[in-house]
Amino acid sequence: MVKIAALSKLNAKPAGAVNPARLRAGFTLVELVVAIAVVGMLAAIAIPSFSGMIANNKAKGIATDLYMDVTISPVVDGWKKGWSIYPTNQSDNVLESHSVSGANVSVSGPGTVKYNSSGRIGGSVSFDIEATVGSASANTCVTVSLSGLPSVKNSAC
Repeated sequence: MVKIAALSKLNAKPAGAVNPARLRAGFTLVELVVAIAVVGMLAAIAIPSFSGMIANNKAKGIATDLYMDVTISPVVDGWKKGWSIYPTNQSDNVLESHSVSGANVSVSGPGTVKYNSSGRIGGSVSFDIEATVGSASANTCVTVSLSGLPSVKNSAC
């Protein structure tokens, strides 16, 4: 019996030693639950931030579409004096101004032409242009289709 007691003392492990079979066994249930809880907490923090980013990008996209809509309108005395191009709903922010050269030029057209961000307009429009030099006169018609594409013909509208 003394030999058995001596052998058991030789096989005894020091306090805190880890069984090598346990190292190969994988995760314990407690470790797995803790890992899932940490992942859940990180997801709970990240998802609202991600939703905020998506909402922010949608708002910026709509703002860009609104800003890119432009309006072409005649200056104060009508089309015959020229026209201005400005972002829709921002008439004080003129992007470009054009004047009509020549005193004997008449231009008539709609009150305004609004192009949306895709380049399309709400309805087709026509501009009738008449130029007179001495006794000669010429008519030109500029028609803008629904797609926003202008076409020019050498006759009255």
